[in-house]
Amino acid sequence: MKERTLTALLALGALALFYLMFVSDGIGPARREIHPTSIERGPEGYYALAQWLQRSGMRTASLRERYNRLTERDSGLAGPGNLLIVTLPAPLAWRTEELAALDRWLRAGNTLLVMAALCDQPEWGHTGGFSDINTLQDLTGLEFETVAQREQRLHPRKSATDSLEKRIRIPSPTGMLATPLQLSAAPAASHPLFSGVSRIVALSDYPRGSWSARLPYDGFMLQLARDRSTGEGVMWTRLLGSGRIWVSAYGSALTNRVIASGDNARWIANLASQSLGSSGQVIFDDLHQGVSAAYDGRKFYSDRRLWVSLAVLFLLWLGWVLGATRLRTPRLGIAAPRAAELVRAGGAMLARGLTPQAAALRMIDLALPPRRLQDAEARVPPAELDRLQALQRAAREGRKISLVELHNLILRIDGQLR
Repeated sequence: MKERTLTALLALGALALFYLMFVSDGIGPARREIHPTSIERGPEGYYALAQWLQRSGMRTASLRERYNRLTERDSGLAGPGNLLIVTLPAPLAWRTEELAALDRWLRAGNTLLVMAALCDQPEWGHTGGFSDINTLQDLTGLEFETVAQREQRLHPRKSATDSLEKRIRIPSPTGMLATPLQLSAAPAASHPLFSGVSRIVALSDYPRGSWSARLPYDGFMLQLARDRSTGEGVMWTRLLGSGRIWVSAYGSALTNRVIASGDNARWIANLASQSLGSSGQVIFDDLHQGVSAAYDGRKFYSDRRLWVSLAVLFLLWLGWVLGATRLRTPRLGIAAPRAAELVRAGGAMLARGLTPQAAALRMIDLALPPRRLQDAEARVPPAELDRLQALQRAAREGRKISLVELHNLILRIDGQLR
């Protein structure tokens, strides 16, 4: 009873460990890491946008491979007339060859929309500040800096005075806000992108930031919208070959919880209708948000939870072996064979060395000796006696005979003689 109880407790412990490691996210309420992807149905995903575009007659695609896939002809994404939506910050870094492929793809007549969480700080993108500024500049070819950096660059003396005043002031809170902060932007000038659009809305779960874009040296940039609170630009565009790049400083403007606010839906509808060609698609960059089409074995084996699970399971198994398993050698009990088994074994041994002819002659001598055969002439049909003599003669000559037939014949003759 004690051994069964210990085994049951260890099994329950292994089950609880499996639940903590693979089902939940540790002790306490489970928390799932959320990123803005086209399959995410939570508040921060793009599922509502993808479904709405499809119902409006536009084709959508989830890109779960590197950007090299965009330039392959068999992918159906080479264009022209496609729109790629990229969200920053992203957990997966870009490779150099990806940026080269993206540049060729844009110059071929496609469009890139970058939703960068510069001004807003949604929960999925909060890292204490915008951490993908270099990636944003590589993707768009634009240069970005905070408003404080711009003022320091343009007015170094005034910036030094402001820095001294900021040291004396009490710093503003940097933690998560009790209620999301709503940001609002208005068109800076008349543009087809803002047809029927008067307000673009974003939500920030952390204190907002303020950034500005700088004109690139090898081209031009157009500022399209400004934040209503600060007056700083929040949307820009530039041409690249036959393609175009759009940048939004409101990273959360197209997510499920914000897309229906303000005129956000109208704005993305205008942008998609202007960017898509006859066979174009709206492409969501889901790979860099963690949704990959390829199995990453290195990531699986580098996960610390795998090795912790294996170690704990090994310790549980070792505890079960040492605490609940009998290590004594079991005693072997050899039962005495029965009479029928001895007869069967003896007959099988004799049958290996006894020929059918010798067995037939011995069967006739034991069952029907010559004296008994003389009495059989008056009781047994002559045909059966003739068959018995024929089988006996064949056995003496070494010819093949049927022992089954001989056995049945002897039984019939013996029954008639009784």
